[in-house]
Amino acid sequence: MRELLIIDGYNVLHFSPGYRSLLDEDLESARVRLVEDVANFAGIEGVDAIVVFDASNRKGARRSSVDVLGVRVLFTGEGETADSAIERLAHEARGDRRVRVATSDYAQQRAVFAKGVLRMSARELVDRIQEEAREAAEHSSSGPRRVFLEDRLEEEIRNKLRRYTAK
Repeated sequence: MRELLIIDGYNVLHFSPGYRSLLDEDLESARVRLVEDVANFAGIEGVDAIVVFDASNRKGARRSSVDVLGVRVLFTGEGETADSAIERLAHEARGDRRVRVATSDYAQQRAVFAKGVLRMSARELVDRIQEEAREAAEHSSSGPRRVFLEDRLEEEIRNKLRRYTAK
């Protein structure tokens, strides 16, 4: 079973200058950018990902979960912190597979690490996301390579086609 990466969304957004500048302009855009980046990262790394956003202080907020680009995005409900949701998710999943939590909240790291869950700082996650994006850009910067059908056929079939078209 694939590793599960659980991310403290607002913690990562507030940690990274790139996300933080976007966060200062528009909260929704910052969340969308993070989820898109996590989706790309998770696809490349071959992990499942959950991004948890804390809505505990929003009066009347209900827990909600939606799948976006293969990433589960979870908003906590009123009175439920992201920390408690992350601990619950990590605890539920750790028996079935390897679980990693990305946060720079020291108390959160200690709580999940004590339960056998791997930890990753927000800095490490952002660095790895940026590294994967750079590698993908370098790979695609070489430009599209033309692939001809002839190159994909077996030699025997190519020879038969040449004989057929030469007639």
